[in-house]
Amino acid sequence: MNIESHEKKLKELLDFLEISIKKGLTESQSIIGFITSQGSIELISLLLHKKNLITIGTQINHLWFRSKKTMEEKFPFDFPRKNVILTLISQIEDKRDSIVYGSPKKEEELKEIIILFNKLKEIIEEELK
Repeated sequence: MNIESHEKKLKELLDFLEISIKKGLTESQSIIGFITSQGSIELISLLLHKKNLITIGTQINHLWFRSKKTMEEKFPFDFPRKNVILTLISQIEDKRDSIVYGSPKKEEELKEIIILFNKLKEIIEEELK
């Protein structure tokens, strides 16, 4: 995808995250898991595209962030705040399946993944200024 497509998809995900938060975290558990996971992929894709580190058509898979070895293989190049960004995405992915497919979670657990996502978003937005 190109930069504009990632921006459009990210906006859509952020809109749905806002709606889900308003509806109630425990009422939107699965959606929050999907949104924060896919939103993370859109954010890193935007960063890497805008830094000319990946080409149009490069697809980043959320599963890559479940293994340090895979992250090292898929992202051998350097980019701003690489370790922090990869760690945050990895933490989001660690929580994803439990939130999406698992039993109902307490509101605090759902807030944790949103906080991680918001930190990631803030860092990437700073790097894109």
